[in-house]
Amino acid sequence: MQHLGPRPPSEIKAMLKSAGYANERLVLLHPTDTATSDLMLQIIAKRLTDAGLNIDDQIMDVATYVQRRNSRQTVDKGGWSLLLATAPAADMVSPLINLALRTGAAAWNGWPAENPALESVREQWIDSGDAAEQKRLAARIQETTLEDVLYVPLGHFVRNSAWRSNVSGILKCNVPVMWNVSKS
Repeated sequence: MQHLGPRPPSEIKAMLKSAGYANERLVLLHPTDTATSDLMLQIIAKRLTDAGLNIDDQIMDVATYVQRRNSRQTVDKGGWSLLLATAPAADMVSPLINLALRTGAAAWNGWPAENPALESVREQWIDSGDAAEQKRLAARIQETTLEDVLYVPLGHFVRNSAWRSNVSGILKCNVPVMWNVSKS
């Protein structure tokens, strides 16, 4: 977890300089018609700009965002550098189904370079039937994912929900399900 958490601005700027960042324009895809994502992206754009990054915060609707995130072009030809993706916790809980842990041709959006070592550890995790071994392998997967910056976990949130008092059987889960519900 040493890769996560706040850092002093001077440390961030030194890290950017050490990494060779030369104020290149970074395109942030920013859909505004989803309230939660819009609010998070406003903060992300501000914090990254304050850290010294040249952020081009491109405002759009979700439909445009979904199309743009598939672009592999450079930023000057409609590509992008950063996006926010949210996922139900169930989609992230296991190396078996977590698309953000994949690299190369198997990767989801962003197309991180092939990392054969990470893919191998993921395969070992899938093949292992030993819980202790899977825990050790999962720690290696997490460490490599954070070192290679395949994604940056920002935390979790719960969306508010409400229903009429005569509706019962609502199941608490990360996506709306339409079973077990009854109306009196």
